[in-house]
This record gives sequence, structure tokens and C-alpha cells, in this order.
Amino acid sequence: MQSGVSGADNNFSGANGAPAGFWTRFAAFAIDLVLMIVIAQFFGNFSTIITLTLGAWLDFIPLVRDLQLGLEQLLSSYYVALFAATIVYSTLGVSVWGTTVGKRAANMYVVAEDGSEVGGGRALARAIVLTLSMASFVGLVVSAIMIAARDDKRGLNDVICGTMVVRR
Repeated sequence: MQSGVSGADNNFSGANGAPAGFWTRFAAFAIDLVLMIVIAQFFGNFSTIITLTLGAWLDFIPLVRDLQLGLEQLLSSYYVALFAATIVYSTLGVSVWGTTVGKRAANMYVVAEDGSEVGGGRALARAIVLTLSMASFVGLVVSAIMIAARDDKRGLNDVICGTMVVRR
């Protein structure tokens, strides 16, 4: 198989499968988002408990008290937990299994442009771009429009990271 965008564009119906369409990817993303929210809620609550417990034990040290307040604000932040959960969930799913729970439910997999498996570095980069897209509503809308309008059905994170989502 040829690598690069031009090679990948001509190779969708081969061994890699056809590109996954907008609504299928939307449904898979909704499933994944629910899972990421549950994970983020757990870690957000867990980090708050740990921070408050350590702070209570070491409250007699003024520096620790200040550190505890800063950590509590950072670690209990729901959005920090959601972004961390998104990055870990997406990176592990794509790099280890080639898919996430939502994508697997729809029989979709993430592959490199040349059809090879996505390694850990590329999966991490893809997850970071996805997270940044989620953080800026504009990025999410641009990605959705790209998936709906492009023949290869690649979103912003796919184009930037050299990946594509295919159905098998």
C-alpha cells in the first residue's frame, strides 16, 4: 500500500475497509463521550478525596496547606479530569486495540493513512488534537463538517495526525 494522503485516498475499499460515515462516527463518539464523562467524574472525585485527605493529615504545615488548596483547585477541576480521561482513553484504545468502545460497537477502527496500525505516539497526538477540538467548540464543528463533507470522511484530528476511521 502506498503511504501518504494520495495513496490513502485511493485505498478505502481494500483491506482497510470503507471510511466510516458521519452519523456512525457521531454515534460512536456519543458512546465514547459518555464513558469519558464517567471516567472523568470518578477521577475528579477521587482526586478531590485524596487532596482533602492529605491536606487534613498535613494541615499543620503552612506550605502544605497552600499546596493543598492549589492542588484541590487543579485536580478537582472537572474539565481537567475530562481532558485527561479523553487523552488516556483515546490513546490506550487506539494504540492497544485500534479502536475505542464506541467505535468497536459500530465495527470501526482507526488506522494510519497507509492502512497500518496506529502506534502509541500517533494515537497520543490524535487524542490531544481531539481533546483540543473538544475544548474549542469551533474545532469540534470544523471536524464534524470535515467528516460530513470530505470523501475520505477524515476529521481534523485524522488529517493532522495521518489517520482515518474505517469500517470493517
